[in-house]
Amino acid sequence: TYNGSAMTSLIEQVSGAAPLYRVRLFGLVAPSTGTANIAIDTSGGAPAVYAAVASSWTGVNQATPTGTAVSANLGAAGTTISVDASSASGEVVVDGVFVYNRTLTVDTGQTQLGTVNNVDDTVRCSSGYEAGVATTTMSWTISSSTQTTAIAAVPLKPA
Repeated sequence: TYNGSAMTSLIEQVSGAAPLYRVRLFGLVAPSTGTANIAIDTSGGAPAVYAAVASSWTGVNQATPTGTAVSANLGAAGTTISVDASSASGEVVVDGVFVYNRTLTVDTGQTQLGTVNNVDDTVRCSSGYEAGVATTTMSWTISSSTQTTAIAAVPLKPA
């Protein structure tokens, strides 16, 4: 929730290997202005480990705020995770990515919004954005090979 208002789930992706973790992107049209709390409801059980990054955007179309969200996991071990989002000039593509027990480096062309580690420093959650083009690739490099990672991205439509 944001300031007590329920947010809309835009997309969810489960990692490609155990332990299974999820990356989720949420949105809220026309939220209240000012400083507010974002609360994560953990009553649903597994996973028991959480990390979150939040960002706020202005100038987003209120009737159709997002394009088609995309997501992926690594089906085989690797050191890069990416998705291609259908977007357009004037849009901004925002992503979220997590990795288990590794570090993440944002790809050239993207701006990193933030990285959060969970309490025991085993799960890292990062977010970034990039100006939209017809196909916008959101990509992160992982410090060493793993399957326990997932990424999701969504284009934000301009007002």
